[in-house]
Amino acid sequence: SNKLRQLIGQQRITTGDRSLAVTISVGLAEVQEEKSMGSLLRRADEALYAAKGMGRNRVYYHDGTQPVLHGAPEVVKDA
Repeated sequence: SNKLRQLIGQQRITTGDRSLAVTISVGLAEVQEEKSMGSLLRRADEALYAAKGMGRNRVYYHDGTQPVLHGAPEVVKDA
């Protein structure tokens, strides 16, 4: 997922005289001993909001306790 984020970040979209960069934020969680999809989706959502809240263009993984940065972004932006 971090490699995918990097690959997407290297692409440029050119339209007219403009060149645009595209970035993605990713929130990941793995199936644990859930009894419903709700808790899995909640953890993935929390990880995604952490990625966006810390400046975007990041991958966060929810380890079951809290969202944790996975890899490091090339460009650190202010939140």
